[in-house]
Amino acid sequence: MSEDSKTKPPFLRRVKIRNYRSIEYCDVELSPLTVLVGRNRSGKSNFIDAIMFVRDAIQFGVDIAIESRGGYESVARKGSKSSDRISISLEFALARTMIGSYEIEIGLQDNGGHRVSFAICHRADIT
Repeated sequence: MSEDSKTKPPFLRRVKIRNYRSIEYCDVELSPLTVLVGRNRSGKSNFIDAIMFVRDAIQFGVDIAIESRGGYESVARKGSKSSDRISISLEFALARTMIGSYEIEIGLQDNGGHRVSFAICHRADIT
């Protein structure tokens, strides 16, 4: 088996979002070509921004990712309770036989700060 048959470029396979901007909940499986279609103000841009939010949180930190979007109140879904947390989960293929996932969950603390949980998981279950 050649090296090329064992590897392939990383690929975002699935995105789950809860309470991010206009998105109450979504669970979207992606393919190499995925097209987002919907009416104006249906959440397409917020879906993309949620992915970029995770990128920014990893690269610059959660506080900067939140503040660059106008603060927690701007990224939390309107109408959500203060106890509701924002969560974004990304699942990606790392190689032909490896799947990884990255999850971030953010809540607002009583003192106005952010409570953040991260989870990173790698598992080999693609056949």
